[in-house]
Formats: sequence, structure tokens, C-alpha cells
Amino acid sequence: AAEAAAAEEAAAEAAAAEAARAAAVAAEAARAAVEAAAAAEAARLAAEARLSAQRSQDGAAVASGIAPSQEEAQAAAEAKSAADAAWAKSAKVVAARKQQTQREMEDVAQSAGAGRAAIMAKFGGGVKRRPSNPAAAAAAPAPAKVADEEEEYF
Repeated sequence: AAEAAAAEEAAAEAAAAEAARAAAVAAEAARAAVEAAAAAEAARLAAEARLSAQRSQDGAAVASGIAPSQEEAQAAAEAKSAADAAWAKSAKVVAARKQQTQREMEDVAQSAGAGRAAIMAKFGGGVKRRPSNPAAAAAAPAPAKVADEEEEYF
């Protein structure tokens, strides 16, 4: 009986020791969780601090952009004058091209007119075209030859 009691006591001590170890492990896990939460909070605060610093830098950049320095204003004025000069040059080039095209078209029209005049002289007249004013053409008397042919047909 004494041996059985001693065995139960040893088992109880072993169970108590196991429970103590489990409690220690649980306490260690809880401490690790608290440390992890603290680290996460520290990381969040650091991220907020970085974001705040970035916003302040952006604000400073915007403020400096709103009030540009003298050098930036000078560079912008030079760039604008260069762009204006380039635009004026391109406008002159476009105008010169338009004039050249107009001259070429006039030359073509003159040569075509000369060719048409030569054809008209060769064949004794030009191509008979429809009148540009239909009302005036209707008011004009019809050619007599056509009227005679119609009367002969009917």
C-alpha cells in the first residue's frame, strides 16, 4: 500500500512538473505574443512617421513649386522663348510651302490651259458643256435643226 501511495505521489509530482512546464511554455508564448504585438505597434508607428515625413517633404516641394526660385523662373522664360522661336520658324516654313504649292498649282493650271487652247485650235472649238444656268438655258430658244427632226419623226 505504501508503494502504491509512493507511486501515486510520484505520478502526481510528475503531472505537477509537466503542468508547471506547460505553464512556463504558455507564459513564454504569451510573452512572445506581447513582444510581437509591441513590435507590430512599433513598426506601425515607424511607418506613420515615415509617411508623415514624406507628406511634409511633399508639402515643401509643392510650396517650392508654387513659389519657384529665380533660376527656375529664368530657365522657364528661356524655354518659352526658344519654343516661341521654333514655332515662328515652323510657321514660316509652312507659309513657304503653301506659297510653293500655290505657284506649282498655277503653273499646272497655265500649262493645262495652254494645252486646252492648242486642242481647241486644232479641232476648231472646244467641248460643248452644259450651261451653268439652267433657267437661262431653258429661256433660250431651242436649235431649229432639232425641232425640225422632231417634226419629221412624228
